[in-house]
Amino acid sequence: MEQRLQIGEVADLLQINSSKLRYWEQQGLLRLERETENNYRQYSLQDLLRITDIVFYRNLQFSTREVRQLLEQSAGDMERELEQKQHEIEAQLLSLSHIKQEIMIRRDYLQEAVRLQQQPYQLGVPDFTRMREFREDHTADWQMMLLNQDSSVTLQRQEQGEVLYGIPAEEDETAIWQLQSGQQYAEVLLRYEINKRQYVNIRQHCQALREMNWHVGQIVSRFLFSANEDGISYDFYKGWIEVWR
Repeated sequence: MEQRLQIGEVADLLQINSSKLRYWEQQGLLRLERETENNYRQYSLQDLLRITDIVFYRNLQFSTREVRQLLEQSAGDMERELEQKQHEIEAQLLSLSHIKQEIMIRRDYLQEAVRLQQQPYQLGVPDFTRMREFREDHTADWQMMLLNQDSSVTLQRQEQGEVLYGIPAEEDETAIWQLQSGQQYAEVLLRYEINKRQYVNIRQHCQALREMNWHVGQIVSRFLFSANEDGISYDFYKGWIEVWR
């Protein structure tokens, strides 16, 4: 007579929680015989092999309902289900790849902020050449911002001037700022306090540059990230201050 195991023995043998085995039975994935006297579950060799099938498909991200259907399908139907699951996994991998890329970009921005704090006023040029005004009443502009926060750029025409929000402009769009050949810029980390609607450290940077015998002009910047310092929320931007002697 074939040896049959009780649920605790199966759980120990296969290293599967007893509650999971009971759940699979409740969901119709397992159909077990019961002892006549005490109604205990009895697991045959065929039941153990069935459990390996269940674990295999659950590891492939099939739901319990989908596994039950798979175990009742023909080989042809099963192949089609597996093909569909493969397409779903490929789509997930593409999405995860995008998420990974966004994480890497944000980490780069955090590291760039550290560099700007440690080595301010290095000469460079903005990483965009034209800027147009951000249209607060246009869905397309907000969609661009939702997809890529670093599409948020700003313009401040003078040290105490208003900060204008913008987006990098295409060649056929009207620009409110454009990079001119020969212009020099000093790179800085800017902290923008949203409640005050201003860069709280712009005067400090401009004063430091003047002490280095630079004249200062327009300031442009690109959004890096938001963070909290001493209980105050700031937007951090990589800024370029126009300088000349």
